[in-house]
Amino acid sequence: MNRLQKKPSRFRGAWLIAVLGVVAVLAVGSLVRETLRSRQIDREIAALQAESASLQARNFELLSMNANLGTPDSLERKARLDLNLRKDGEQVVILRPAEPSAAPPVLESQTPWSNPSKWWAYFTDRSAYDEHLRAARANP
Repeated sequence: MNRLQKKPSRFRGAWLIAVLGVVAVLAVGSLVRETLRSRQIDREIAALQAESASLQARNFELLSMNANLGTPDSLERKARLDLNLRKDGEQVVILRPAEPSAAPPVLESQTPWSNPSKWWAYFTDRSAYDEHLRAARANP
């Protein structure tokens, strides 16, 4: 054999495979990172579009409210409700809500039963269950 001819080294192929493996791992990692980033950007875009739609709806409401406030009827209504103003010769009547009446006392037979309690009484103590039903129907 000639000195100029070299034997193929086993390590040369292994190094090439190792380098290609590292490059492949880096490429896959970069692809995963960019995919996750793209999904996050898509979510942000969707959220911003939803916010934009709600702001456009709110803007429309404000524009219609602004158009309505320019009419004399709405100005008078606002003056009456918000500023408590009145026309000459008018009398203001303030109606207060009625006081809530005291609730009737709850009898022991009127206490609400939970659904599992009703089933338990139905299968174990039928007379108590029937008594509870009669009391509930008598005092709705």
